[in-house]
Amino acid sequence: MDQVIPPAEVNLRKTDPKLPRVVFHPYFKKIYLPFLAALVLAAGAGLGTFLIQRQQRLASQASGIKQVYSNVNLFETQSPLPNSITTADATPVVVGLKFSSNIAGRIVGIRFHKAGTDSGQHIGSLWTASGGQLASATFTSESDSGWQQVLFSTPVGIAANTIYVASVSMPAGHGTVKSFGTVDLISGPLTAPAGNNGVYVYQEAGSFPTVSVNLNYYVDVVFSSP
Repeated sequence: MDQVIPPAEVNLRKTDPKLPRVVFHPYFKKIYLPFLAALVLAAGAGLGTFLIQRQQRLASQASGIKQVYSNVNLFETQSPLPNSITTADATPVVVGLKFSSNIAGRIVGIRFHKAGTDSGQHIGSLWTASGGQLASATFTSESDSGWQQVLFSTPVGIAANTIYVASVSMPAGHGTVKSFGTVDLISGPLTAPAGNNGVYVYQEAGSFPTVSVNLNYYVDVVFSSP
């Protein structure tokens, strides 16, 4: 038997013939059906827009992911040996190297490799490429030889793809030195360009090393980001 919602106007029969016919009120066709159709279309469009925007946001977030670095060094696993020498020159000298980072970050401190014959008070400094001093700190509690490290009282922010100079004063000379070679030294975001990357000046602590040579004095930085 038919189920009728009077007055009868539209009969909709489902595919299953066993199901009863359904008759709708005329207002349902004139008002509710267009309203429901618009509602469904709006919901579908809104859902589509939401999904597109969500995909765009996720893609943007994925492309914006940044690697975080903590206490990265140029000489992470390298030792001056073999083929390095300890200079016999006892003249006070400031030695260093030029470096850059491919991302912005902070220089937390300075490192250097100490020769067994090296003595006196060492001072680590960070400079701009033109000689502006950005920070300095005095090494304390040094071991007799090997890698030494000092941290700045306040980390120094550096820009991406910009050359800086890290230096260490050697009041008694006798630094560790080796040819820098023809291949860039790369560690994480840090790069020390090959060639005349070593710098020095025969002056007391606090002087900017201005002479460039193809020598590695094993001066290093401590880099972190962001």
